[in-house]
Amino acid sequence: MLVKIAFIVTIYQIYMVSVATGQCGQNAVWSYAPNPCAPTCEFQHSYCSPSTMPRPQPGCQCRPGYIFANSDRKVCVKHNQCPKICIKPYFFWNDCGSKCPRTCQQKFPRPCQLICEPGCFCQEGFLLDTVNMECVPEENCPEY
Repeated sequence: MLVKIAFIVTIYQIYMVSVATGQCGQNAVWSYAPNPCAPTCEFQHSYCSPSTMPRPQPGCQCRPGYIFANSDRKVCVKHNQCPKICIKPYFFWNDCGSKCPRTCQQKFPRPCQLICEPGCFCQEGFLLDTVNMECVPEENCPEY
């Protein structure tokens, strides 16, 4: 019985890998536990904290030296090849944004170095909800 269960689990794992590996695009590889907080061209620094870090789910991860081109996390590009556009509503591209912007979860961010961080940032009057990665009006920030 135990051998039969192990065989079924092995076949399932082979099936999952064969289905999943086709989902990753250029410069990305399949992983059972990719970093859920890996940077993207849109969000080049991690907003994850122990309280907001999502549980790793099988998916794509970038090869060394690459970052995800966008939040769909399928295609990876070199950092200097990032498109300078923001697709989500209420975001804008900034070549020199803050490494420690205000967010719904951290309205009073810690002091940080004044180093330019390129990426997508929320428009004036909006804060980033780091759980949903959406810009929301400051007064509508969710309580978690």
